[in-house]
Amino acid sequence: MKIASILAGVAIAALSASAASAEIKTYGQYTLGAAAPVGPINGGAAGAAYNASQVRTIASGGTIPGASTSNVSAWAVNSNSADMRGTASTSDGATFTLQGKVSPSCIFYSGDNTTQTLDFGTIGIWADENAGPNNAFRMSGQAYFNIDTNLAGCNTANTVTLSKTHMTNASASAAGYDTNVFTNQLRFTADAKYTAGAKGVAANAAETTLSLTREQMTKPAEHGAWKSRMNIYVLVGQPDKALVAGDYVGSVSIQLQAL
Repeated sequence: MKIASILAGVAIAALSASAASAEIKTYGQYTLGAAAPVGPINGGAAGAAYNASQVRTIASGGTIPGASTSNVSAWAVNSNSADMRGTASTSDGATFTLQGKVSPSCIFYSGDNTTQTLDFGTIGIWADENAGPNNAFRMSGQAYFNIDTNLAGCNTANTVTLSKTHMTNASASAAGYDTNVFTNQLRFTADAKYTAGAKGVAANAAETTLSLTREQMTKPAEHGAWKSRMNIYVLVGQPDKALVAGDYVGSVSIQLQAL
């Protein structure tokens, strides 16, 4: 018993503009009388006495005009497959780009309000008649306040600016005073401490301090993205002169600005 096997190779490929030619093949063999087999006819090649079409005719039981085929044994196969569509490839793939956007933001937590009033109450002075002429009406000691927040920072390059205005008694001029021995200003120092790195540097950050002397009014620093707690410490030192009575008002501010 003979077993006929049909083998088809399938290639999966992306379609292209052009297509390859169709696969057309002819297989066959014949024996003329007692002669040895002639074969195989492949792709339409002619045999010694009969071409491929004649082999197919004989194999299918037909006759060839002017020729005796009674002593001829033959078999034939004629095949045709569809044209190739596209180009076969042993590999293929794709790359997908993932994209999104994060908005720049700066935050500084100071409760419900961005403006807070911190009141020293009554500022102590030497009001004792036994203080002596040098100490009379002078500030009796330093004053300070310390501000802490556990949340400050920016998620992009930014500038942190520490600024202040002197504590000034605006009503002193209306009352008038001897400027040789009295002042209407309380000048102070201010320090802001937080953890941030330099702009343009990706590395572990260290504690940073912005400091203002009594005479300095503002100071900026540029950073990369950071977040940390922040401490602002203000120290009002004793001035060399006596203080004119009245309300002394000043300010200290911290500003975070994305670049």
